[in-house]
Amino acid sequence: SKKTASVGDPLLQANHLSDGGRVKDVTFQLRKGEILGIAGLVGAGKTELARLLFAASPRQQGDILWEGNPMYFSSPKQAIEAGFALVPEERRGEGLFVNESIRANLTLPILKTIAPWGWIRRQKEREHGQKIVDALSIKASHLEFPVERLSGGNQQKVVIGKWVGSDTKVLLLDEPTKGIDVQAKKELFYLLEELVAQGISIVYFTSEMDELAAISDTIYILYKGHITKKLGKEEMDPQTILYYASGGTNQDETDSA
Repeated sequence: SKKTASVGDPLLQANHLSDGGRVKDVTFQLRKGEILGIAGLVGAGKTELARLLFAASPRQQGDILWEGNPMYFSSPKQAIEAGFALVPEERRGEGLFVNESIRANLTLPILKTIAPWGWIRRQKEREHGQKIVDALSIKASHLEFPVERLSGGNQQKVVIGKWVGSDTKVLLLDEPTKGIDVQAKKELFYLLEELVAQGISIVYFTSEMDELAAISDTIYILYKGHITKKLGKEEMDPQTILYYASGGTNQDETDSA
């Protein structure tokens, strides 16, 4: 279960976002230090919304405000420079350098810090990599172990772990527990709490309603490309989330009030 971190002021405000396809007039708000859940079944537009926020696909309309100021990225590179990170559903294709070592994958986002003049300080790089491997219980014999030979759960820890200690402000996670076992999930949730404690805000896109109920501070329901409902902590149980994600409406709220 999620420890109650103090959720702060509004950080990111998305207004009427559309991509001309799956994402239709989406509005939501992310606060500092928050885990924001975006719940949707397959085909709801979760991946498309994540890609839109990361500028991996073009925005047809709508705007994004960062601490109240309009923000526009024309490419994922600009999004990364502004402090955004996307952990895609297809991690092997997009989130990992599978031919590289654990060390190379884990230290890529913090190269600026450990290589201020282009000289990579090997010792610092190793220390940083080892720290993450230990903290996340990544099961590998050594840091130079090739990522492609890790299990799915350990690969996912590397994909998310590489943002620890970076300048990331917003982490977008698309179906992050796909294909990993129960123990790896637990370790992943622990990692997310560490990242929140580090000051990172997280947007968690998934169709796993029980996961959202366990870790989110706020949940928005995405149904057929539209945000149809916002749920606070006290309304979060998997059945309720699934009800709205399946297209349920507010008709029964008067009974339960």
